[in-house]
Amino acid sequence: MTRKDLKDFRNRKKYIKSKLEFLEEEETRIMNITQKLDGMPHAKNKTSYEIEKYLDEKNEIMQKELQQFKEYTNEIYEQLNQLKPLYATILQENYINGKSLEEVAVAVHYSYYKTCHLNGEALDEFDKLDKNKSEQKKARKSK
Repeated sequence: MTRKDLKDFRNRKKYIKSKLEFLEEEETRIMNITQKLDGMPHAKNKTSYEIEKYLDEKNEIMQKELQQFKEYTNEIYEQLNQLKPLYATILQENYINGKSLEEVAVAVHYSYYKTCHLNGEALDEFDKLDKNKSEQKKARKSK
């Protein structure tokens, strides 16, 4: 994971959330349409084969998206856990929890300017961990 991945974390989280909301709306819309097709009332728990198939596909998509995001999140946290606690705290609060650097400065009891400097150092260390990880993978492949 690079600093770009860390910075994109919140956007990916928002994207996953909006995608899940869209799929939920689609499910509701389809359930309402099927009840209106023939104008006759139907039991709410009775669905057609096509609807069941669609809902299964929707659930597969949701599970796949959530699994990918979970793996992505785990990778970021594994890398954060390898940093000094102060660096990890600054990066987590800023990039994952969405706090401004001013809010982070208050939380870590440093001045804003010192926190900006520490944020830069933390990002550099985060990138170094990614670079080391990449080099280790290359070394394993060459053996």
